[in-house]
Amino acid sequence: MQRLDVFMGTVGSVAALVAAGLFLYASRFEVRENLDTMVPEIQRIGRWNAYGSRAAFVGALCASYVFARQSGWI
Repeated sequence: MQRLDVFMGTVGSVAALVAAGLFLYASRFEVRENLDTMVPEIQRIGRWNAYGSRAAFVGALCASYVFARQSGWI
């Protein structure tokens, strides 16, 4: 069971770091005032934020598991 705890902690930590990196990357995109280039850029930002939210979800699931194990619920 200890190996699973270490694995979940590691996966959760990596997922949280990946999520932070993806959100940071998406925030660095420059949106210009031209309407023709604005819409594709906003869509691209949305895609990268979706990737970040998926990684954050994995991190939250792993953190929930670790919390439940430490609380004695599992």
